[in-house]
Amino acid sequence: MSNVSQIDRSEPESESPRAPTFRRTRKGSEELVTRRMNLDADQRQVLLFANGKRSVEELTDRVDAIQNNPELLFDMEAEGLIEMFDPDLNDVVESRGASTESGPGAAGARERAAPAPRDELGEAKRDIEADLYELLGRDANKAVARLQEVESANDLGQLLPKLEQLAKLSGGVKAGERFGSKYARWMK
Repeated sequence: MSNVSQIDRSEPESESPRAPTFRRTRKGSEELVTRRMNLDADQRQVLLFANGKRSVEELTDRVDAIQNNPELLFDMEAEGLIEMFDPDLNDVVESRGASTESGPGAAGARERAAPAPRDELGEAKRDIEADLYELLGRDANKAVARLQEVESANDLGQLLPKLEQLAKLSGGVKAGERFGSKYARWMK
């Protein structure tokens, strides 16, 4: 328990990241306490800082090993210690569920859920999926699962900047920018 007191709490955490980030899973939280997996110091730091509120950039700033090895996050995700978390997408899903309600905000939720022409949206999703697998390899599975949940052009527009950020993290800034410019017409 002595390590818990060493956490730097001097900087305020952002309320909610505006891009995909990572958070601990139950298994990750248990590992912080039990230490059964004998994680190295960098992996433990990731577990300590991956709370779903810090952006990927904040995690990278706090854990130098991520800059040297971006695969660290994806490896820990594959082990079930952390998971990709997207608060904006969760908000969209909740808003879509509330779209049958009346009152303030209900019209906006209905507007966000308006479907785009299926053929264009479907084609774009297939192209994006192929590009994600090319850029991220096996690590694209969760991003592709989110992409498959997209039902409207607005949903896609909200998801694409996050996918661009993942492409930058995995393939470098230029690869991420190429990805972003290829699908710019769908972004908001």
